Amino acid sequence: MHHQIIKSVKFFQHLFCSRFRRIRLQIVDTGLLLSVCHLFGLDNPNQVADALTLPKAGLYRDLHSLSQYHWKCLNVQLGCAMEL
Repeated sequence: MHHQIIKSVKFFQHLFCSRFRRIRLQIVDTGLLLSVCHLFGLDNPNQVADALTLPKAGLYRDLHSLSQYHWKCLNVQLGCAMEL
């Protein structure tokens, strides 16, 4: 399980950094955190913040710093990358 989590995190990290070079590193970290937490059944930022005792405002601020266009591009890129 540990190996699978590391493999998934590296996949997402490479995807974020290679396709979206203008994204701040903090947003990449937030995206990776939410992606890994999703593997453990935490489905939204509110649940992640509660489970890890993080400030909710910080997670939501990072998520809102990307436009809807960038989120759409990210989802398309992720879907295409996972098909390979």
